[in-house]
Amino acid sequence: PIEHPRMELQWVRRLLARLIYARYSSGSLDTAGLSVPDREIAEYLGWTRTEIGPLLPLEDSIDVARTLIDRSVELSLQAGVELRMPVFAHTWKLSELELRILVVLAARELDPRCARAFCYAWNDFKRRLPTVGFVSELLGWQSQDAFDEIVRSLLPSSVLVRSGLVVLSDPEPDQELSVLDRPVQIAQRVVLHLIGVDDLDERLAGVCTLVSPTAAE
Repeated sequence: PIEHPRMELQWVRRLLARLIYARYSSGSLDTAGLSVPDREIAEYLGWTRTEIGPLLPLEDSIDVARTLIDRSVELSLQAGVELRMPVFAHTWKLSELELRILVVLAARELDPRCARAFCYAWNDFKRRLPTVGFVSELLGWQSQDAFDEIVRSLLPSSVLVRSGLVVLSDPEPDQELSVLDRPVQIAQRVVLHLIGVDDLDERLAGVCTLVSPTAAE
């Protein structure tokens, strides 16, 4: 079951490669003052050169990776293998896009190298969390319709936010943030569940006890 999250992390890495290269090649990514060197990011992204640059047709690699993951999930479920992400999505009645958003947000929590690549991509190591705009750009690449749909999926009224699966940071009292600039984070209990950890929510620790189905019989 843990192999599926790893495959998803590799897919997110390809999304980051596409975005970072696009920003680098357009001149909008100035890495001179960043604490993470180009070499480290190049190694994480699977590029063999020390400078950021294209070595693979990124769009094709993203599409191929997504197709392979989806087919692998389909075959695993048919074989009776329990995969937490598909089951979670079904339980919460999440759309494919909503699940992809959770995957992107979870990747930053599960892989420190991914978190550093996030900071590298947005060119600001003082920012701790991705924003609604960053997630929308990462997933809704060069499609305004897709970008807008992702933004709608992260509004306070959305399923992800209302259900507590995703947390939008509130601006400071004297701070005005646009919808795109609001930091967003996956709930920690969701991350733990997706990797197979079913500990009791810490907010309930004082009033509840986790009992296994066997013990409850």
